Amino acid sequence: MFVLIILLLAGLFLLGLLPKLNRNRHLDKAALDRKNALQEVTVVKLSYSIDSSSVLLPGTVKGYRQATIYARVNGYVKKWYTDLGAKVKEGDMMALLETPDLDQQLQAAKANLEIAKISYDRVMSVRIPGAVSQQDIDQARTTYEANKATVRQLEAMTAFKKVKAPFNGIVTERNVDVGYLINAGSSLNTELFTVQQIDVLRIFMYVPQTYAPSVVLGLPATITLDKTSPDIFKGVVTHVSGALDPISRTLLTEVQVKNPDYKLRPGMYVMTNLKLTHKADTTLLIPANTLIIRASAPQVAVVGHDGIIHIRPVKIGRDFGATLQINTGLNGNETLVTNPTDKIVEGKKVKILSTQPNKAKANPGSAS
Repeated sequence: MFVLIILLLAGLFLLGLLPKLNRNRHLDKAALDRKNALQEVTVVKLSYSIDSSSVLLPGTVKGYRQATIYARVNGYVKKWYTDLGAKVKEGDMMALLETPDLDQQLQAAKANLEIAKISYDRVMSVRIPGAVSQQDIDQARTTYEANKATVRQLEAMTAFKKVKAPFNGIVTERNVDVGYLINAGSSLNTELFTVQQIDVLRIFMYVPQTYAPSVVLGLPATITLDKTSPDIFKGVVTHVSGALDPISRTLLTEVQVKNPDYKLRPGMYVMTNLKLTHKADTTLLIPANTLIIRASAPQVAVVGHDGIIHIRPVKIGRDFGATLQINTGLNGNETLVTNPTDKIVEGKKVKILSTQPNKAKANPGSAS
């Protein structure tokens, strides 16, 4: 009986031990397989992309031409013809001045001219040789020419009694009235009118240094007043400063826009959207989920043809949120690992599970 019990216990022990040993052997084999298995990764193939980004900047509206009109002669305002907001054409009379002092000077100059002419004619009428010296003849002629020049100068000054519009535009300021005293050429001389041409406007803005290299002549621009206004105006970059402001690191840029309906006015604050379109082979964009941020500089994991990981440092240009512009570190024909983990290290061999399409493109940016 004792032997039978021993054999029964031994059989039960073996029945419980053998499955456990078999299970442990399978677990060890599975662990070894996992250790030797290649890590699966999802990759994206790079390519140069068209950067059609834009930058939104505040701008100040100014007239295409602006002139502050002063009086050129002393006197009083006799009459004015153009009021605030009046449209004028080049040469239109805006005001008429009364200049009593100038009128008297002109009359006196004409009288002196008449006397000089009589004296000169009298000298030249002498026919007796040697009766009049050459010096007297020259002096009479010089006096006559000087008086004639004085009369011409004063006649030219009297033309300034009529204040005229210098170009086609609109009167934006009127600071005179009938009887207004004019002190030309002194610090008391106040501007009479301000005329601006507003059928074409200039919009000035300051472009940040990051976007400055992309701003060129002919670049299209879209101008809006505010988010609630439905009006959209089309313009183009016409002038770009040759240097950046050393304090703000910005580039002064001018956009011209046509304004036939006068919906835009000088002095307005507007938002200008510059379309910064580049050539297709000059901008390399990568998905933001391929970037590795560690203690060192930003990096990406490049998968070679042999499946070996190579970690490369990159220099980021502009950040568009979902995409990044890469200035240096990549050629544009690499395959990058998306969502890389800490297990993605230099020299590690991986297995490509799938390849995602590269939809990286620049999203509209904004700056102020």
